[in-house]
Amino acid sequence: MKDLKFNQLLAVLIIISTLLSCSNEENNLTSPLVGEYELIEYKSETELDLNADGIKSDDILDELAELYFEDHNDIIPYDLSISDYYNIRMHLRLPGLLSLDDIPNRNTYGNSFPVYQLNLNEDLVTVSDFKLIPSEISYPSELHEMTFIEPNIIQLISKQTFRCYVDDEDRRINTTATYRKLEQEE
Repeated sequence: MKDLKFNQLLAVLIIISTLLSCSNEENNLTSPLVGEYELIEYKSETELDLNADGIKSDDILDELAELYFEDHNDIIPYDLSISDYYNIRMHLRLPGLLSLDDIPNRNTYGNSFPVYQLNLNEDLVTVSDFKLIPSEISYPSELHEMTFIEPNIIQLISKQTFRCYVDDEDRRINTTATYRKLEQEE
């Protein structure tokens, strides 16, 4: 008789805990930040000549357009992705200097693919902290600041190395990359 009551009590506790875990609305909440983003603006704090045309500019998108951006968006259709598959993670594709090659336009620029874990506040829209998830690959950029200008616009401030061909030197500079969320196809 004692075993029967214990088993019934155990069954009731299991049912209650299952119901409580199913009714927890927090587990079903998704951050509106989750999605894929495109790079719409990419600026440096100083003017550089990145494409060896003899003209300096602070617009990295314009400087690297023919070397980088025209072909790469066909391979990966987004430049930044925030997912909640396992915690909240940001997968970033940021172009930058990958090799120090003295010959202009020759395999100098490419992608780095750092992944960051984002710690969101209770509103699921603001980030309280972010950290790089270590991997075997070292990334040439260091993310310093993340700002959400609007729900669909993210701005990242990083420190990166670029080669200025006019000055014939490599520089570690602050860059600002602005991303816009892509519309989800249904």
